[in-house]
Amino acid sequence: MIADILIPLIATGLAELGDKTQLSVLLLSSKTKKHLHLLLGVMLAFLIVDGVAVLLGSWIINAV
Repeated sequence: MIADILIPLIATGLAELGDKTQLSVLLLSSKTKKHLHLLLGVMLAFLIVDGVAVLLGSWIINAV
């Protein structure tokens, strides 16, 4: 059961390695001491972006 979660997570992480978003977060983290605030901001941004994508995708699927 745990492998069902870890394998896609690792595969996606490797596929996204070097993404410009990760590079910008890395650069921002080197300039600030507030790493927790940066992490929370990044997580909130991804939640908003991915949440909108999921909502729009489900709306499009239900409309068809």
